[in-house]
Amino acid sequence: MNEYDDMNVVGGREPEKTPMPLISMILGISSIVIGCCCAWIGIALGIAAVVMAVICKNKGVEYNKNFITIGLITGIIGIVLHIIWLILGLFLNIGNIFLDLM
Repeated sequence: MNEYDDMNVVGGREPEKTPMPLISMILGISSIVIGCCCAWIGIALGIAAVVMAVICKNKGVEYNKNFITIGLITGIIGIVLHIIWLILGLFLNIGNIFLDLM
C-alpha cells in the first residue's frame, strides 16, 4: 500500500457518489430555461433545485461540489427571475382583466 491509495477516502470512508448534485444542477438550469414559457414550472423547478442542493450540502456530499453550487445558484436565480416575471405579468395585464369583466 502506498500513499496514493487513500486519496479518495474522506474520514476513513469513500465519498458518497449520489446523482443528487447532477440532478440539482439540471433542475436549476431547467428552471431558467423552461420557466420562460411557464413561470410556475420555473419556480417549482427552482425550488426543487435549491432543496436538493441544500440536502447535498447538509449530507456532506464531497462528490461534484461544483454541481451543487451551480444547482443552488441557478435555482435561486430561477425562483427570483420568475417571481419577478409573474409580478410584472400581473401588473401589465391587469387592464385586460377588467376589460374582460365588462
